[in-house]
Amino acid sequence: MFYNNDMERLLEMLGILAALYLAYRLTIGRWTYFSPEEYARRKEVLKQAGLATRFYFMNPRTQVILTCLSGGTFTLYWFYKQWSVIKKGFKKIDGSALPCPAWLRAIGGFWSFFPLGGIINRTCEYMKKDTSWSPIFWGILWLGGLGAVIA
Repeated sequence: MFYNNDMERLLEMLGILAALYLAYRLTIGRWTYFSPEEYARRKEVLKQAGLATRFYFMNPRTQVILTCLSGGTFTLYWFYKQWSVIKKGFKKIDGSALPCPAWLRAIGGFWSFFPLGGIINRTCEYMKKDTSWSPIFWGILWLGGLGAVIA
């Protein structure tokens, strides 16, 4: 569809920017720690949900290349390595461990992707580092990419 009116394009772009800003304010823009007490309460919530002290780091470019060269099967290996390393460093206040073995979480990557993103974001927030986007957003991108490859 082509626009003849530049004002319509400008309004459309402003609407998209407003939607993006609203999404930001409703997610990571809400994380404010005005007092040490609020930060301490949030840290306890994060500890109860569980944090990881270890991750399987890899250059994103390397992962994309290996995933493309392997026809997508490298993602299963990456899930396995990520979950096996996280299980070694996962901690909760009550001392409980992650329930499923790493190989089962790798096979169930469609479902285990979301808890993985949650653990990563909780750990980043706990350490006062920049968090990634929501696991739901990454999952939609991942499944969308999978659908684009299959279609």
